[in-house]
Amino acid sequence: MLAPGTAERYARNLELFLRWLKAREGARARLHPDLLTQTLVEEFYHDLAGNGRHGRPRTAPTRRKIVEVLQLAWEWAAGRDDLGPLVPRPARIEMLPRVPVLTVAPTWAEMDAVVGAFDPDAWHRKLAILLRFTGLRVQQAMSLLWVDFDLDRQTLHVRGELGKSRQEKRGRIVPVSAHLLEIMSGWGRREAYVITSNRKGRRERLARPRDMRRAWERAGVREAAWRGRPHHAFRKGFVSGLRAEGADPDAVEVLVGHSLGLKGVYTDPDSLALRATIEKIPALGGAGEIVSLDVHRHQK
Repeated sequence: MLAPGTAERYARNLELFLRWLKAREGARARLHPDLLTQTLVEEFYHDLAGNGRHGRPRTAPTRRKIVEVLQLAWEWAAGRDDLGPLVPRPARIEMLPRVPVLTVAPTWAEMDAVVGAFDPDAWHRKLAILLRFTGLRVQQAMSLLWVDFDLDRQTLHVRGELGKSRQEKRGRIVPVSAHLLEIMSGWGRREAYVITSNRKGRRERLARPRDMRRAWERAGVREAAWRGRPHHAFRKGFVSGLRAEGADPDAVEVLVGHSLGLKGVYTDPDSLALRATIEKIPALGGAGEIVSLDVHRHQK
């Protein structure tokens, strides 16, 4: 089962391929599985280098991600009893190799600047605060319910159904920063979802990357710290910020839901001083000056 955000991304990429194929074959052409060939996928991959969003050329990593989704869908269809006989044998193509990218994470102060770039009443600000204090994935944060928080014990139950990896799907209970709970105490009625989105229908629980990207831009944060993944940048900042504070690396991994591998089989999470690790998170604005902005100019 794919996470909603991942499913939506896969659907967009497949729709892009179908639009390209219709333009190639003609508006009245009948699209059928026999069209799928290695040569066709190679042609699609090379054509993707043309105009992307806003007329900009697509980068090699973007082209790779789009084609990888197409190849996964092809392999999925070929492996089904009902579709397999109708689908040609899947074939993969050679793409430009992945280029190692040096990780650049935002600092606590830079994440605080993004929070300060939102109107005080914007739900995006609440999302940024949750990501900053918990290191959760964006879809996990958007799906949190008030009942997931035990305010007396200062803990958060990250339900397994919100997990992306096998480790996360087991669920976990982790301590929560007292600074976060103090902020959340002013968030109104404690029922249903913690974040009340103003989006409707199936998009209600989906946060658009462009909204967070614009906040990073308004805050004037180094582009290398958030470019391409404006929500995930908080997760990088959470992990890197705690490591810089001298936190136990294993404790940090447990807090964000990562597996400890074989070591985790023999490690009791209670032995990792998770509470002491969480207490290393500075209060909002406590790690440096928050950029001062005229929030009344910002869209909610």
